[in-house]
Amino acid sequence: MSRTFLVLVSILVVLGAGHHAYKHIKAKLQSSMTETAIVASSRNTVVVYGRDGCGYTRQMLASLQGRNIPVTYVDIDRPGASQAFHERFDGSGLADHRGYALPVVEVDGEAHARPSPDVVAYHFQTRD
Repeated sequence: MSRTFLVLVSILVVLGAGHHAYKHIKAKLQSSMTETAIVASSRNTVVVYGRDGCGYTRQMLASLQGRNIPVTYVDIDRPGASQAFHERFDGSGLADHRGYALPVVEVDGEAHARPSPDVVAYHFQTRD
């Protein structure tokens, strides 16, 4: 084997290990932040629980951000977030026989399944 090939393989191994470590640390940080967001509802932000691949979730986030409403987004597909989400909202009446209509949006401690962005903005702007 040539020396160049061995150097290239070594570089790839180091880069792969670095990328793996980065993904692991990033997932831990996001999981920690997600769990905090699920536990702590705030009067100063709208909490949107959804999925990155959900069109309704993306529409809600874009609409609220376009109205300069502070948003905390919780991707329930992140490690630990799905379980915490279900522990928080199961039995709340937000789900039907098919499951939850995403996004679930929480304004000032009150949660709604797939509300319109106009309703969410109104509730946020008129909270006590």
